[in-house]
Amino acid sequence: MGNIYSVNRQVAGGNLPKGMRRFEVEIHFASVEAFHQYGSTIVQMVEDKFAEKGAKHSGVMTRECWPPIETISFIVPKNVSMHDLRAIQFPQGVRVDICPGA
Repeated sequence: MGNIYSVNRQVAGGNLPKGMRRFEVEIHFASVEAFHQYGSTIVQMVEDKFAEKGAKHSGVMTRECWPPIETISFIVPKNVSMHDLRAIQFPQGVRVDICPGA
C-alpha cells in the first residue's frame, strides 16, 4: 500500500494573489528522538519563520510514516528568493526541503 496522507488543515486555495508564488516545504526528522523533541512544535516553527519572509501558509499534510513527514504549502512573495528561504535555520535533527509548488 502506498503512502497515506491526512490533511490537518487547509486554507482555501485557488488562484494565487498577484506577486506571489507557491512553494511546498517538507519537514523530515533525522531520528525518532528528533521527532519527540520537535514534532509537536515544528509546524508552527516553520510557519513563523516563513511568515517573517512574507510567506502565507495555505495547508498542511502529514505523511503517515515513522517518524512522520510534514508537508506545508506556502504562498511567498516573488521578491523572496529560494536562497532566502533555504537560509532559514532549523534545529539540528530537522531537515526542511523547499521546492516550487504546482
